[in-house]
Amino acid sequence: MIEISNLTKVFGSGDAATTVLDDVDFAVPAGEIFAVVGPSGAGKSTLAQCINLLERPTSGEVIVNGESLTRLDAAALRRARRRIGTVFQSANLLSRRTAAENVALPLDYLGVTKAQTRARVAELLDRVGLADQASKYPHQLSGGQRQRVGIARALALRPSVLLSDEATSGLDPRATDSFLSLLREVRDELDLAVVFITHEMDTIVKIADRVGRLDRGRIAEQGSVVDLLLDPGSELGAALRPSGSSSAAPVGLEQLLVTHNSVAVPADWLSRITGQLGTPISVLGGNVQDVDGVSVGQWTIAIAPDRVHDFTSAATPLGLYARPVDTDTTVAA
Repeated sequence: MIEISNLTKVFGSGDAATTVLDDVDFAVPAGEIFAVVGPSGAGKSTLAQCINLLERPTSGEVIVNGESLTRLDAAALRRARRRIGTVFQSANLLSRRTAAENVALPLDYLGVTKAQTRARVAELLDRVGLADQASKYPHQLSGGQRQRVGIARALALRPSVLLSDEATSGLDPRATDSFLSLLREVRDELDLAVVFITHEMDTIVKIADRVGRLDRGRIAEQGSVVDLLLDPGSELGAALRPSGSSSAAPVGLEQLLVTHNSVAVPADWLSRITGQLGTPISVLGGNVQDVDGVSVGQWTIAIAPDRVHDFTSAATPLGLYARPVDTDTTVAA
């Protein structure tokens, strides 16, 4: 388990001081993936550096399995940092080392015997599906394969926490899905607490159990992915929710955005409401997907202005929330 408690990071001093992280709080138990998302400049990179203690926070604590790493001296911190494995953007592999040698790097620094290192590296490369690529150099591997080597290296010291810092950035969709699948597998097999920092909203829905939105150095909103997706008042939920392209409403009709806000929206909701109201309803667009067995999404519909109230009243008991399209808000990734 990892706990981030009242974490603050200030660069500079006096009038030149800049607070990049401001009293950040969240906890990730073993077996859970917690995503952190936010716009450029929100503090995501600094948060990652403070979590693995490459950057010392100004105040607050990083607690792993009950021990505050921020209170340790330099020698103790070097040992404790092994509990946090990190997968970086673009993998950060050494170009003159083979895949196997890159995975072995943390073990080499610890002075592990060559025989033990070979066995551990072989085990890890096999786990990430690259046993046959051990002698390849980074330039001979695809982007997805390099990130798999990055995961193997991050697991070399048997951490209890895995930090993924923009690790899918730059990967194509197929490589991203493969990486996320592997991340989920190692989380389940090793019971890891995973902190997944990203700017890519679609990856969060695919991988995370919970998510927090970092805004100007603070966690502005957090919760389970499903709960946020089903909350029509959540800015983060609106940004995570799948949305499809919509055509323009016919002249004289009003557009409504219809959002799932229940785990039990019937698949035939549109025909039910149409039959109940006895009025034409045009579907202009929509997107629905399954998240942890729950159907989530939103639709854009058009209806006569004098029937908007009737539609809203009929939609509510079915677990739907309707509002005019022009009031919808989103969160920048």
